[in-house]
Amino acid sequence: MKLYTISLKLFLLAFVIFGSSLFAAIEVRHLGDTIHNVTLQISPFDAECTINGEVVEPNKIDKLRKGVNVVKLTKNGYKTYSNKFTVFEDNRHFLFIMEPEKITGLLVKTDPPGASVFIDGELKGTSDAGFLLPVKKYKVKVELEKYLPVEQEIDGTQPAKLYTLNLKLQKTPDF
Repeated sequence: MKLYTISLKLFLLAFVIFGSSLFAAIEVRHLGDTIHNVTLQISPFDAECTINGEVVEPNKIDKLRKGVNVVKLTKNGYKTYSNKFTVFEDNRHFLFIMEPEKITGLLVKTDPPGASVFIDGELKGTSDAGFLLPVKKYKVKVELEKYLPVEQEIDGTQPAKLYTLNLKLQKTPDF
């Protein structure tokens, strides 16, 4: 009888420890069936993607747990996308498309090309490239070594309009 009581206590202790969300790792929570050869495609491709609350790279997913899963996509300039989807043997390929917010386009061209482009103080890339941005006013700054920086404000408040900046950079007086 004593052995039976000890076994029962160990069983209950194991249930409490491994059933607790504090100790439950992903593998413990996902002990159910998994489906292999699952593909996820998202648009835009560089949106942050979470599946069941965990950040993932869609192109690296090969298997998911069978049943209902939750996807959430976030990206600046797009409405947050959140949805449930069901994975099973005959349903393994998924496409999720985010809806753009009201956005505007900004094309920054410089002579000479290759200047760093800062939008509202954040480096966004180099000149001779286009940027999709939420609708609002922006401060644009371009910098290129051996040239004077140029700052300009853009009134990007009209949705779906392409604003173009053509900037001729001036050499610094030292060069």
